Amino acid sequence: MRRHVTLAAVVCAVLLASWALVGCAQDDAGATSGTSGQPPTAATSGSSGQSGPGAYAAKEFVDLVTSKAVSWASDARPYKMESGRPGQDPSIAEGVSGLWRVWFASASKKQMSVFYLQDGQPAMYPEGGGGGFSYETPGLSDVWKIDSVDAVRIAKETGIAEVKSMSLYDTRAEFVTKAREVPESCAAYWDVYGPGADGLDTHVYVDAATGAVYK
Repeated sequence: MRRHVTLAAVVCAVLLASWALVGCAQDDAGATSGTSGQPPTAATSGSSGQSGPGAYAAKEFVDLVTSKAVSWASDARPYKMESGRPGQDPSIAEGVSGLWRVWFASASKKQMSVFYLQDGQPAMYPEGGGGGFSYETPGLSDVWKIDSVDAVRIAKETGIAEVKSMSLYDTRAEFVTKAREVPESCAAYWDVYGPGADGLDTHVYVDAATGAVYK
């Protein structure tokens, strides 16, 4: 009788040990699958924030896409450019970006198209055409003296705490509507957008030729 009791005790001890090991293994497996199954964080899945390698000042970016624009239309001239959407283009805080978009117009085609970088290479999509417009625009080269980095510096000196987005307009192009703060004498200007010292988002307009500020 004592032998049977001893044997039964041994069997029970082995079974208990086996269940304990299985339970530990299941707990470990659950912890592992719970960790690996989590989706990547926003910082991981979109850390670069750029469509191509590097970030560029505005003039450098226009130079990068001009050859593509001229291949689209030999008389293509830039009249507008902007960074990514407000708050979605972190590098623009310093006046550089890999997400610039540049609008070119062609009088011969009577069209306008937008040029940008895709995987580091110039790309485009049509913006519109036809209608009663002449699509004549002089281009920005004769009036564009203040590059994006300097425009950001001026805007910050004026009161912008952090730049969220910025746009450049040639007011001589018939498609461009000038901000009311900008005088008629201004041929091209930067619209720099972001929160001021009070935390409220605001616009600072910087003359692209002289650096003068309009508010």
